[in-house]
Amino acid sequence: MKDKNGAPYAPVEYFEEYSDEAERAASALPTEELLQEETPGAEASTHDPYLALRSRTGWDTGTDTVYWIAMKVIVWVLPAVLAIRLLERASVGEFMELRRPGRGLLWGSGVGALLVAVNYLGKTLPSHATLHMPQLSLVFVNAVVVAPLVEEVTLRGFLLKGLELNGQSFWRANALTTVVFVAMHLPGWYFQGRTTTLVSFAQRAAPLAVLSLLFGWTKKRSGSLYGAIVLHAINNFYSAMFP
Repeated sequence: MKDKNGAPYAPVEYFEEYSDEAERAASALPTEELLQEETPGAEASTHDPYLALRSRTGWDTGTDTVYWIAMKVIVWVLPAVLAIRLLERASVGEFMELRRPGRGLLWGSGVGALLVAVNYLGKTLPSHATLHMPQLSLVFVNAVVVAPLVEEVTLRGFLLKGLELNGQSFWRANALTTVVFVAMHLPGWYFQGRTTTLVSFAQRAAPLAVLSLLFGWTKKRSGSLYGAIVLHAINNFYSAMFP
């Protein structure tokens, strides 16, 4: 299955960690040609301030990825940290359960191994997908390292814990956190043209929701946010090897 530029689609969770512009940069066409193809004419480019800015400044893939990493930290992580410190008046590490790294690593790795086995036997093997060793780049680091850190700190570290402290049961809090997790990916899906119908939305939302519930459960069972971070990173790394 390919996109409009002829580039193969990556599996859902790994793909979500790429910004829209990183996907464009990864295609065979130069950035300038992509801008012309997607926003024909000088007037059209002005309708998208971000694309217009990229066109004027000549941002490359690295600059683009650094920008999105910074935005993730500013928009997601910083408000969570400030809320914990100013509203909850608690230690960030204690509130988010950034403790027991050994136990978290053990649980994250164990559940991650099971997840890889299920993905390999249920999806990779039947589809005859070939192994692809991803290049070490900022886009790869963003997807496999930054995204798991940012999303787990914000959602399982802050939101899930906050809901539980406010009287929600774990599974209800995990479900509400999952709704937010899926919603966070909607803008990317929309602008990439991947959720044009209810069916296409369900096909993307369902596996992502299952992963989110699993991330939350792993954090709960391990008693450590590191468990969810490690599991999230393993999932993204596996998807990078079998795009």
